[in-house]
Order: sequence, then C-alpha cells, then structure tokens
Amino acid sequence: MSRYAQIRRSESWAKTWQFWNAHRSWACFAPAILGVLIAVARYLLGHGFQIANPAVLIVTAGSYVIGLAGSFLINYIWATPADLYSKQNDRIANLITDHEVARREFIAAHEATKQELAAEREKNSTPKIRGRIIEGFFQDWGSMIMEHLVKGRTLRTSSAWITLNVGLVNATPSRPVTIKDYSLVIETPAGTLKPQREVPFVPFSIDRASRQRRTDYPHADGLLRQEQEQIFELEKHVRSHPLAHGVEVTGFVRFVIADIEALDVDYKDEGVFKLQVDDSLGGVHEIVRPAGPWPDSGSLCEP
Repeated sequence: MSRYAQIRRSESWAKTWQFWNAHRSWACFAPAILGVLIAVARYLLGHGFQIANPAVLIVTAGSYVIGLAGSFLINYIWATPADLYSKQNDRIANLITDHEVARREFIAAHEATKQELAAEREKNSTPKIRGRIIEGFFQDWGSMIMEHLVKGRTLRTSSAWITLNVGLVNATPSRPVTIKDYSLVIETPAGTLKPQREVPFVPFSIDRASRQRRTDYPHADGLLRQEQEQIFELEKHVRSHPLAHGVEVTGFVRFVIADIEALDVDYKDEGVFKLQVDDSLGGVHEIVRPAGPWPDSGSLCEP
C-alpha cells in the first residue's frame, strides 16, 4: 500500500470515528436497548421474557454497521489530496520543529561537555608561560676591562655580557609552576649566537637618569638627576616561588658571549633575541624580541 493510500485511509477513519462518537452511537442503539429493557421489565413482573419485535435488534446492529461503513466510504471518496498533503506538511513541519529543538538542546549539551573537558584538560596540561623582554644592557670587553682593572680583577678581554630585564606570566589557571632554566639564542644576518648563562658574582644596579624641572626657572629643561635602581635577579625568585596565574614577575637574567672579537656582527640591534624558558614540569616556552634598536634606559653598574 502506497504512502498516499495509508494517509487517505487513516484520515477517512479519523473523520468516521469523529462522526460516530459515543453520543451518536448511543442514539443509534437506543430503540433496541429500550426494547430489551421492556422485555426485562415484563419478565420481572411475571409476564415472561419476550421481546416484542426481535428484528429490531438485528436491524439496529445492521444499521450501525452500514452507517459506519457508509461514513468511511464517503470520507474516503471526499478526502482530497490537497487537504491530505496540507495536513501531512503540517505534521512534517511539526516534526522538523521538534527535531530542531532537540538538536539545539543536544548541541548545547555537547558544547557544555566540551568546555568541561577542555577545562579539565587545561588543568592537566603543561602550563603556558607568556613573557616579554623589557630592556637590555650590553657590556662589551672594552668597557668591562677598564672597570675591572680599576678594581683589581682579572677578566677575559674577548667577552661581552648581556643583561636582560624579563617579565614572566603564568597563563594557565590552577597550574602553578617554577622556572628551571633559561637559554638565549640571538639570530643575526651573519649567523646564530648562543650566549652562555652567567650568575652575577656581585649584585648589580642600574644607573638611570631623570630630569627634574626647577621651580625657580620654569622655562629651563630641568636638571639631570642620576638614580640607582637595584637589580632584582629573576632566577632566585622563580626557582623558589611558583608563578601564580596572571601575575607578572619581572627580573634580570645575565648571559655572556665568549670570543666576541672574532664575530663581525652587530648582534645588539640586528639580532632577533629568543629567550627559552624551561619550567619545572618539562614545558619549554619561547620569548621573542624582534630586531631593532634598544632604548637607552640607563647603564649597568656595581653598587
């Protein structure tokens, strides 16, 4: 049986039973039921059980069946395809709407589950450390040899020292981590330099210059004032104190380039500085400073 025939038959039966409801069915059988009740009453009064016209029952039942069948045939004949397809389309539209609602609920639940799993993976993943190289101080062998000869120290005259002011931030929530090691790579047009880590044997400070305007000479440019700023060594802090989420910690790290005399390259301004940070959980993070001039923010000196 075709789909259309099924729809047409179902629609015809629905209309037939809608017409032959309980009230109309009771009205059809009411005469026959009345005859049966009269016969029962006569029997109870002692006149014997006798139905006045037994054919009424047969006629009533037959009429009901014929009426029911006739109503079905009439509804089946008059059921127009346009009406059937209209109702079918309405039903399909309702099903599509229900499906769309269920699909959206499923997608929402799926997205919520994904976010929960992502948050759980984030807790168990390797921390992400963001950073920046704030400023740098460079001491080549010419300036260093004079400083240390005055103080009576012996120094290799072919080395250059790099002191970087670095800021680190732990970008992973609920995942404290300490820093295990640093390394620096400088990529220049002439080649790659790999300075070595050096732990300062004396505390350093930065000699910064600032201008202060004089109140007695308002048109003057101001007086140059020198201030010394103590260097905070980053390694001593981050090795013993975990990096908290979202809190930047700044400090200095120091490197040395050996045999700088043999290198004919301007590594300061032409080099790309790549600072690699190794954390205590095995993660490796890279902080990159593009090539370009360094700001003149002061000079490095011993207090």
